Formats: sequence, structure tokens, C-alpha cells
Amino acid sequence: MNTPVFMYHALYHEESLLAGADKVYAISYKTFDGHIRFCELEKRKICSLADLYAKSFIQTSPVCVFTFDDGHISNYEAMLKLIEKGYSADLFVNSAFINTENYMTDSQLKEVSDAGISVQSHGHEHPYFSDLSDDEVYYQLNESKKVIEGITGKTVNIFAPPGGRINPNVIQIAKKLGYICIANSKPGVIKNNPDQFNIPRLPIQQHTSEQTIKDWLKPKAEGVLGLQCKYNITKIAKTVLGNKRYEALRSKVLN
Repeated sequence: MNTPVFMYHALYHEESLLAGADKVYAISYKTFDGHIRFCELEKRKICSLADLYAKSFIQTSPVCVFTFDDGHISNYEAMLKLIEKGYSADLFVNSAFINTENYMTDSQLKEVSDAGISVQSHGHEHPYFSDLSDDEVYYQLNESKKVIEGITGKTVNIFAPPGGRINPNVIQIAKKLGYICIANSKPGVIKNNPDQFNIPRLPIQQHTSEQTIKDWLKPKAEGVLGLQCKYNITKIAKTVLGNKRYEALRSKVLN
């Protein structure tokens, strides 16, 4: 059974009020409400990766996983919407950003965690892990784990690397620290017996259409192959240019 994993970032009521977030990956709350409705029409319960892991990724009924990266303050309202409906999600936060401008507070994280949201690691800060030394990787993963666990009182064992940039050493260090799952940025859907340290996700962007969401929710997850081809082309560019030069070029193009 195919299980799509949606990757969200910031949300907004008015785009002009959106601060501290990449607008390319930001969507309106109205659009987000539509995504919830589409899942319900397909009879897919919205859950977290933590929920799937607890069931050994064995699904007897259709689900859709919602994940949120960065811990932007706008995620708080989204979490409350999901909680009200009896759903869950994974909230991947940068522990260094907690209680800072435009990001969720420790009390908000504690509140949603107590209500069933899976609060997990996006690193301590927001580095590209493939650029870090082993000692730096260890610090980022260990520090975020300690900080978040100190807030929620629950185990942090799932990691979503910023930009999906990791290498084999990052995976090995994560395993040593007790992480059991890594959610990357490679497009795809979860199938039977997935590689828990290579969980694919589907990026939700400002231009992602309603039809695209509906296609991803279908049993055969239509349209994912094209997205994978685009991802592979972009990955080559990142490898050739390096993360810093690629980001500089991306920023120039978008602006």
C-alpha cells in the first residue's frame, strides 16, 4: 500500500504577513484545509512517521503522513487544526530557533506534543549536514535531541535533514545516537518494507496544484515519477556547484 508523506513548511493567512520563511515553500491555510479535505475524501487518515514506525510501517488502512520542517510559528495553528480532528503529524524543529522571532515557543511545542504531535529533530541549527564534519554532525543531532526531549519529555528519534543533504556518515552517527528513522527530501511514497533511514517525502510548494495533491493521494501516487526526474536533475546541479553556490544561484533566480 503506497503511503504519501507530505513535506510542509510555513503557512499564512495573508502572504504579506509571512515572515521568517521561504515563500516558495509557503502555502495558505485555506490551501492546507483543502489538503486535509482531499485526504478525508480518499479515506486516508492523517498521521505521523512516528505512528507508522510504531506499527512497523505495516498499514492495514490507507493513511497520509503530514510532516512540517523548521518549526515556523505558523505551524502552531496547523497543529491545532490536526489535533482538533484527531490527527497527528511530525513537527521537525531546529532547536536553536525555539523561542526566537517567527518560530514556535517551548510551551507551544509542549502543548502540541502532549496532544499527540510527534516533535522531532531538524538539527540544532539549520546547516546542510553533508557540509559538516563528523563532530559537527554529532553536535547538531545530539544537541537538538537533548533540547527537544527536555521540552516535550518524549524521545526524539526521527530526523529530517535540512534540504535532504546527508551522506553515509550522517546516517551512521544518527543511528549511534538512537535515531530510528530519517525523512529525506527525495520525492516518492512509502511502500512495503521501506528503508527507515531513507524515507521519501513529497514537497508542498506554493505552486503545488490541487490536482497534484489529488494525484499523489491516489493508490498509484500519480505524477510522482516526473517529480523524481526533476529532483535528480537538481541533485546533479547541487553536486556540481556545491551547496553554497547552488543556494546563491537559486536565490538570484528567485529574486
